[in-house]
Amino acid sequence: MARPLSLVFLAFIFVSSIVSAAETAYVSDELRVGVREAPGRKSAPLAIVRSGDAVEVLERRRGYLKIRTANGVVGWVKSAYITSKPPTATKLAARVKELTFLQQKLSLIEEQTATVSDRLAAMQRRIDSLEAEKRQLQTTLAQAQQRLQEERTSPPLARLTRELQQRPWWALALGGMVMFLAAGFLVGVYWYRHQVSKRLGGFTI
Repeated sequence: MARPLSLVFLAFIFVSSIVSAAETAYVSDELRVGVREAPGRKSAPLAIVRSGDAVEVLERRRGYLKIRTANGVVGWVKSAYITSKPPTATKLAARVKELTFLQQKLSLIEEQTATVSDRLAAMQRRIDSLEAEKRQLQTTLAQAQQRLQEERTSPPLARLTRELQQRPWWALALGGMVMFLAAGFLVGVYWYRHQVSKRLGGFTI
């Protein structure tokens, strides 16, 4: 009875050694390995795998591995040529790819930062312009309020004199001409009435 149990146990160990869970492995550095139909060198290679190629391990047997290549070819290779970690060349390529990606991302961030900086500078210039316009309006408003206050508190003659001083020369000349003509007209009317009164014997019209 012990013998059949031993045979079953040995069969279980044998099957366990043949069938294993699928795992990903890599061909070692600087190698070209032939994938053969059966373990050993008797059969012709079905395909060639190179350093850094990822393969799927299907089975392990006496120093050999049954693998499936990226192209779907299933065959055997020596386990010494296969490693569970990526080789140096693969690691380096991955690092270079990662570095390139980070450099591109950094360039994009720098471009976006420059765009934001330009927008902020434009906004600051606009704010400065509005501030200057605000100060100018405040000054104009203060002057207008001051003039209004002075007009409310100053006598009419002083206000008229100040207005005349603030007007241009041509306005003053035109005003003087009008006043001169008005004075001449009044003098003429008075003289005419005086002459008529003399002719009528002192009567006035």
